[in-house]
Amino acid sequence: MFELRKQACSMGLAEWQAEANIKALIRRNKLASLAARADREATCVAILLDLSGSMRDQRIMMVRGVLDVVGIVPQALGIQFEILGFTTARWKGGLSRRQWIDTGKPHWPGRLNDLLHVVIAEADVHDSARLAKLDQLLRPDLPKENIDGEAIEWACSRLMSRKASRRALIVISDGAPVDDSTLQANDLNYLVDHLKSVVAAVQNGGEIGLFGVGIDYSPSRFYCDARKSSSPDELLEALFDVLDTVFTPPLSIDLESTG
Repeated sequence: MFELRKQACSMGLAEWQAEANIKALIRRNKLASLAARADREATCVAILLDLSGSMRDQRIMMVRGVLDVVGIVPQALGIQFEILGFTTARWKGGLSRRQWIDTGKPHWPGRLNDLLHVVIAEADVHDSARLAKLDQLLRPDLPKENIDGEAIEWACSRLMSRKASRRALIVISDGAPVDDSTLQANDLNYLVDHLKSVVAAVQNGGEIGLFGVGIDYSPSRFYCDARKSSSPDELLEALFDVLDTVFTPPLSIDLESTG
């Protein structure tokens, strides 16, 4: 099944990718003109993917194809770049939920599912195989629930560990955070409220530029800088627009290196 998904994704996007690679070359040249090599090398960009159940099949195939095109541009420009993903280890809770049940189901327990954070492409890997793990996005057993707030905290901690003077996080998602086990035992807005508080903290901190890109929905409810996409072309343009923004004053964040 996994191999069939890979073949379907490759065949379905082959013609589109040929044209998209030309667009990527144009965008690469534009980005090269926006910032000197030293500035680009002092920049770290992370893409954080929502790997919830609603992202499976067509949506994740689209994202996988687009990232195959986008991913080579930062590498060619010397930008530190990584691709991350987030979901949960199980449906309907895991060890967290069992421990809650074993302790008598106390009120307002907080998160009741086990997190699964995935590194798909590492910033320190620069060879041609660095995007090879993109096919793992097509695994049918990977997508489950999405707990966004803690995933953003994790991605930001990785960014802050990098030696960089400019940092940006791009969150690609198709909706609000949802985990049934957590929401049934807490306020229904528990995960949404946590996401909003995390986003506010990152934006107010001023050390990481934060961008939301929605798949078939607008993430403007959560992110000040938000874009909606419903096709491979729209997603490609949205991601390149974010990269332009990162390097375009006065919106770019340019701080002293904290590495």
